[in-house]
Amino acid sequence: MTDELWKHLRALAVKTGYSGLVITAVIFFFGSATPTGFILLTLAYVLVSYVVVDLFLLGPMGNVSATLADGGVIAGLFLFASPAFDAVDVSLNGTMVAILALGTLEWFFHQRLVTEFEGIRAAASDAVSDAGSDGRSRQHHPGTEGQGSDDSNDRRQSQLSAERQIAMVTMESKDNDDDANDDENKDEQNDGDEGRDSEEHAEQRKDDS
Repeated sequence: MTDELWKHLRALAVKTGYSGLVITAVIFFFGSATPTGFILLTLAYVLVSYVVVDLFLLGPMGNVSATLADGGVIAGLFLFASPAFDAVDVSLNGTMVAILALGTLEWFFHQRLVTEFEGIRAAASDAVSDAGSDGRSRQHHPGTEGQGSDDSNDRRQSQLSAERQIAMVTMESKDNDDDANDDENKDEQNDGDEGRDSEEHAEQRKDDS
């Protein structure tokens, strides 16, 4: 359930609560009604006031005009609609009390309603703006996502190539070191052989002498 729908349901519950209390008191002190008439009158006022006045007139016309419109709704229901169904009978004084009481409560209800739904609409507008800007950026740069993956692949390949080159250089250096060691060993062996040859020649000359 979204935040906006939840706030609508909560607002309807609050409006039904205080409207039912006011209508009950007015009927008790200034008239009479059957249980069915009371329920129908309360529901008719809540639905008409919320859908027509609170949702459509409050924003463009403001709190004062919306409160006067709510008074017109309750007056019309008490003075015209209820006698037609022969279920509710309220005097003119009772109608005036209902208009004043509900008008005062509607004033504060409208202020709270505007505050709550402005925050939701602002958040929704920001979300829509962000989504639109993201869509426009994708339209202007259609290959951005693919380009990003290509760049990452290129970087991986470059890293692998660098690692291969380092490994090859290391192996070549090791081979050169091994060759150098072999040359040194051969030189030492040749030096040893020459030393032994010179010693043998010296001994032979001594023998000849």
